[in-house]
Amino acid sequence: MADLILDPAYKREDMQDLYPGGDMNAPLAEQTSNVVQLELTKGCSWNKCSYCGLFETTKFGEMDYYDFRVHASQVFKALGRRGELDGLTRLFIGSGDALSVETEKLQKAIQGSINEFWLHTQRVPKRVAMYASVPNVLTKTVEDLNFLHCGGSCYGGCSKDDWGERIGLELIYLGLETGDGGLLPKLNKNYTEKDMYEAIKRLRKAGTVQSDINVSAFVMPGLGGENHRQSHIQGTLDALRMLRPKFINIMTISEDPKSRYKREMDREVEAGTNRRLTEIETSEQIADLVEGLDFETTIGCFDNSMYLGRDSNKVKFRSVKIDPVLRETHKKLADRIRTAAQTGETEVSVAM
Repeated sequence: MADLILDPAYKREDMQDLYPGGDMNAPLAEQTSNVVQLELTKGCSWNKCSYCGLFETTKFGEMDYYDFRVHASQVFKALGRRGELDGLTRLFIGSGDALSVETEKLQKAIQGSINEFWLHTQRVPKRVAMYASVPNVLTKTVEDLNFLHCGGSCYGGCSKDDWGERIGLELIYLGLETGDGGLLPKLNKNYTEKDMYEAIKRLRKAGTVQSDINVSAFVMPGLGGENHRQSHIQGTLDALRMLRPKFINIMTISEDPKSRYKREMDREVEAGTNRRLTEIETSEQIADLVEGLDFETTIGCFDNSMYLGRDSNKVKFRSVKIDPVLRETHKKLADRIRTAAQTGETEVSVAM
């Protein structure tokens, strides 16, 4: 297979018309050339987080299932005309809030997407992924999550009957951002600390004996400024230790100029009651987070301009596997982050 590049179909000039929502977005790992991005929803079902302007001009909506199948077929046909079918291995179902879709409809959309993948490639995808939030996880029972993950039910309609193997929802990208309950109101996340832990509990209970729904958690250093400098990282570590995500994505706060979060921070700074963290202090938060991980995971901090339209991470490092037994990995990466912040380096490499 050719080297993977960031080249999502929805950003290609000759394919943009196939994504009618107009704001299709996917995590960086789902923008590579081996992933088929499909649009089941447009916008965000909440769309009121104080710091986020990603979907600010789009009213949330869902595609009708049959329209979605037509959309999926058209995307695959376009990729076929480009001669790209052989390199496809995964599916991403977007846009910003696909897990909010009613369970039965979402199950049909997932399995319909897998069917389109097979029709055009004669194989099934290795992974199906989508975005999720704490509130829409809470709209699902553990049984719902199992149903989506298993691709059906043991009592009929199991994905094994169709494909010879279990295939369903494998990975969700969870916008955690922080585990600090005191910071959540400032972010207007539409849930409480108690809600967050209930959602984590459901995700950890979901899955089968052989496999779980994997989570890729977004964490946002710098949130809340000096007033939440310690509690943000400690609360986030507490949440991550319970969630135990397979992946952790670092995305330093980048204030949208028109956001409520920026206006509130401006007022606090002017009043002398808070201040924004410096780049060195934010990097220190990242280093503290890395050192505090005590479970197996993979953590990365990338150039996120393809995701946000601007790069908020001043110190970057490629995915690093964290092993709770080999503690020197934590120390080596954390030390390199601190050194890079002090010297002005932007790329951190850790020889393993």
